[in-house]
Amino acid sequence: IQDNAVTLAKMAGLARGKLIYGDSSGDPAALAVGSADQVLTHDGTDISWATASAGLSEANAIGLIIALG
Repeated sequence: IQDNAVTLAKMAGLARGKLIYGDSSGDPAALAVGSADQVLTHDGTDISWATASAGLSEANAIGLIIALG
């Protein structure tokens, strides 16, 4: 196969929401869909799904604005 000869149209089907990434061997792999309220994270080497941390609350936002003056 020539470089860049495989297009998306020529690839096998992929379930909705899955992502294609390079695995530890440099081969393409499919990352399964995460659960509700999970976000894609990266540890410097691999990607994975993790539970999203709580966002900035209104009270903390007001405190931050006051602190920054």
